Amino acid sequence: MLISDLTRLILFKVIIQQSTAEGVAGRRFIIRRTLERIREGSATSDEVAIIHSALQLASKLPGTTEDKRSMAALVFYYLSAEPCTARSIAEDLNICTKSFYRDINRAIDILTVAVFGIDGVEFQ
Repeated sequence: MLISDLTRLILFKVIIQQSTAEGVAGRRFIIRRTLERIREGSATSDEVAIIHSALQLASKLPGTTEDKRSMAALVFYYLSAEPCTARSIAEDLNICTKSFYRDINRAIDILTVAVFGIDGVEFQ
């Protein structure tokens, strides 16, 4: 299921409220903050639906083994029914905690693109 126009409009409203000057970094912040609200149990049903749609889309995108591990780390950390610590997830994935946080950042980059499309890509 692709992200609907209504979802994009909702996210656009959130972006405007944050700051349009922040660009891709601001969009990444929105995704990270939404994930944190889901982990805390304070996210709205719309936010949860947006993230789940983005995860479904991201799972269909081609990616490396590291990308898939990154997405798994994100799901375990933010979306598990039972909260997991960074250390326990890192141990389960046979990586160090520093690599775990790098994986989380990579997964957030992937989700940012899944939600915002080309507007989630940082060109250098």
